[in-house]
Amino acid sequence: MKEQAKIFKVLKWIFTIGMILLGMALVAFIAMEIVLRIPSVANMVEVTTKANLSISAAEAVKIFITPFFILGFLVNLLVFAGVFFYGRKFFSNLDDGKIFVEENISSAKKISILFVILTFTSELPNLLIIDFQPKTELDLSMNFTYLLVALIIWALAKILEEAKAIADENQFTI
Repeated sequence: MKEQAKIFKVLKWIFTIGMILLGMALVAFIAMEIVLRIPSVANMVEVTTKANLSISAAEAVKIFITPFFILGFLVNLLVFAGVFFYGRKFFSNLDDGKIFVEENISSAKKISILFVILTFTSELPNLLIIDFQPKTELDLSMNFTYLLVALIIWALAKILEEAKAIADENQFTI
């Protein structure tokens, strides 16, 4: 049991560090947005896209300061922050020995919902870059890995729900 407690403590800290890194990413993104709006800085930037198509700094600034790109990036950042927040709550409860509690079930379900959202939003920032790539068709891809993870976590939440019901029932038996 002591070994499991150590693992839960480590996982809690990993999720805490993830939340801190996401906060740093948000600050860096805001700083980049501010810096790219300065014309003298924007003229010195050269960007290479995924297809190794070099685009001008003016085009790069157009990508990074558009409301659609900013919104897509921030939505993903906030969803990942939610995953790390509820994951940390979950492992914090496990570290405290609270396994079959409603808060764990709720956290697991919320994480599942957040991964479903990520299935649809993970590619949002990339949609704008399509205008600068030599493509003839629109690529509206989704990352189905997030959906698979969501389904697995949802199933585990349902198992936890049943286990909690059994644990509650056993608590009242002599």
